[in-house]
Amino acid sequence: MKTYAGIDLHSSNNFIVVIDNDDKRLFEKRLPNTIEDVMKALEP
Repeated sequence: MKTYAGIDLHSSNNFIVVIDNDDKRLFEKRLPNTIEDVMKALEP
C-alpha cells in the first residue's frame, strides 16, 4: 500500500495528513510548530 503525506504549515501550528491510495485518511492532526511535537506524532 502506498501512502502520501502533506503538511499545511501556518505561523504557529501545522496540520499533518497521511492518506492511502484510496484517499482514506490514516492520520490527521493539528500540532504546534515544534520539531519535538511533530516527530513524536509521526513515530511508528
